[in-house]
Amino acid sequence: MKLIKHMSWDLKGVLKVYEGKSMDGLLTVEGKELNDAEARQFINDCIEKGYKCMPLGDSDDFPDFDYYGGGCPGHKIEEENYHE
Repeated sequence: MKLIKHMSWDLKGVLKVYEGKSMDGLLTVEGKELNDAEARQFINDCIEKGYKCMPLGDSDDFPDFDYYGGGCPGHKIEEENYHE
């Protein structure tokens, strides 16, 4: 078996990288593409909840994701289902 770990964003890091740059279209939440102000508000709301990171992709695909810093714990998959 192989262990796959999904990538995540460090929330404070995203804000720092995009300081002075537009975040238009960077995030899609519940099927809605967020503009710059909405994306920043969403990220700050997550930080206020105590989140340190968020998954890259649909959060429904990551049921065990640890928003408080652990990120994706990894998912075991069969070798024959693995493709790079």
